Amino acid sequence: MKTLKRTTAISLLLILAGINAIYAAQKGSNFNNGKIILVRYQVSIHLPIEIKLCNLYIVRVTDAYGNNIAPPQSFSASVSKYNFYEAGPFKGVRTARLEIMPNGENFLCAPELSVLPDFISGLFLNGQTYLFELYPTKEGSK
Repeated sequence: MKTLKRTTAISLLLILAGINAIYAAQKGSNFNNGKIILVRYQVSIHLPIEIKLCNLYIVRVTDAYGNNIAPPQSFSASVSKYNFYEAGPFKGVRTARLEIMPNGENFLCAPELSVLPDFISGLFLNGQTYLFELYPTKEGSK
């Protein structure tokens, strides 16, 4: 009976030590004083004032395979900066895009904007902000 109590006590201590080790590892990588620290991507959109939009557009940040790293955000001509977050650190490619909304609600208007994506390749660290710049132009103009 005494051996069973000792084994139980040691098992509980090992479980608690494991929980503390996991918490300490997380705290060192993604936590700062209880706050989660993530990689931040800020997408700035420089929309020419003379463009009037009929279609709905979204802002996206994707990985090298075109997968969203966070939910897309609805574009508004009155908002010039959009923030996206993900857990890091990691090495890879991230691409910012401004695209026409793909859900078929844009049947009344031809696309008004042509936008080249902006990308960053390298090491992405928690707590750092990575800036993307998008410069939409009128469709067909250079």
